[in-house]
Amino acid sequence: MQFDRNCSLFYVELPGGAILAHAAEDNEKFPTQFGREVLAGLLNMADRADWRNCKLSKEEEIKMAESFKSRFEEYDPNQ
Repeated sequence: MQFDRNCSLFYVELPGGAILAHAAEDNEKFPTQFGREVLAGLLNMADRADWRNCKLSKEEEIKMAESFKSRFEEYDPNQ
């Protein structure tokens, strides 16, 4: 399937290899947070559907970033 640059695409790969895709036409209103809302519902974490409920303190963000950097280091092509 081909998509041009004038449409928005919602794309999901499911366990087992199934792929779901929806091309939103220019005049179609498609919720920006659709994927997040669906996953929050499936994970029974409805409060996380709104990204504003997921804010962390600056210290928590720094801790998470440092943890990610150390775990990613072996895959970093710049190392």
